[in-house]
Amino acid sequence: MKLTLDIDHSKQLANICGSLDKHLDIISKSLDVELTNKGVDFVITGKSDRLAVQVLQDLITLSKTQTVDVYDVEMSIKNRTHDDLPSKTINIKTRRKFIHVRSANQQHYVKSIQDKDCTFGIGPAGTGKTYLAVARAVEALECSSVVVSYWYVQRLKRVKNLDFYQVICPKKSILTYALFTMHCMRC
Repeated sequence: MKLTLDIDHSKQLANICGSLDKHLDIISKSLDVELTNKGVDFVITGKSDRLAVQVLQDLITLSKTQTVDVYDVEMSIKNRTHDDLPSKTINIKTRRKFIHVRSANQQHYVKSIQDKDCTFGIGPAGTGKTYLAVARAVEALECSSVVVSYWYVQRLKRVKNLDFYQVICPKKSILTYALFTMHCMRC
């Protein structure tokens, strides 16, 4: 299969291919295809040549907004080879960062945050619930489509006799990190 990439400049091609064509090697080994290129013209042969084309198209989209690294290539391959993921991936774009939502559960969680007024995230620690919620909030803040509600904190104060900082402090470090990396704000 022949493919010609639609790119803006040579730096974008270098970003897609990686240092010494490392990204292309990862695609070749992971999808069991032979991938060669001369500039923007690619020749892909093998069983999974259509998947390789889709991965390259993902990398083109990603390379327009950020530097593509090995992790991004592996995540694109993983997303294309797993059937349990939604057909359209959801990404969160802030002024400083582009967040690629990884798993199907995270995709459903972020979609729920986008579509519904109130979403509760329940799950094991370290799965990205708070980070994705803050990322989505920053994205909405930058688009001026956010409404801030103080109701939840006021309700907790009444029910549990807690002050604002006792409610917020357990999450303050992750909130500070997420806001700083995505919006350059300090809490």
